[in-house]
Amino acid sequence: MQWINTGHIPCFEDGGHHRPNRHVEISRVIFQELERISCRKDTSPQEILVIRKIHPCLLSFKAEFTASVPLTRIRDIAHRNDIPHDLKVYFALHLLPYLMQ
Repeated sequence: MQWINTGHIPCFEDGGHHRPNRHVEISRVIFQELERISCRKDTSPQEILVIRKIHPCLLSFKAEFTASVPLTRIRDIAHRNDIPHDLKVYFALHLLPYLMQ
């Protein structure tokens, strides 16, 4: 996950249309599975260490991030053919996260 966070491994979508909370729900499932593993009696110290390293990399699943609100305007921009693909990618990766705060 650290390599994804730093950009060493590209992270991209499969082209499907998912609401923004889809990634948060995946994060919640990963969190629950990690918690299940960490509560087992036979969990090794190495596994606990890996779990502790993964937890900070997971997305928050607070209510503000799990709202099923469609981002219609952003989706419309993403599907416009008159905007160059590189500009849309730059917007999505660099500008959009700041606008969403």
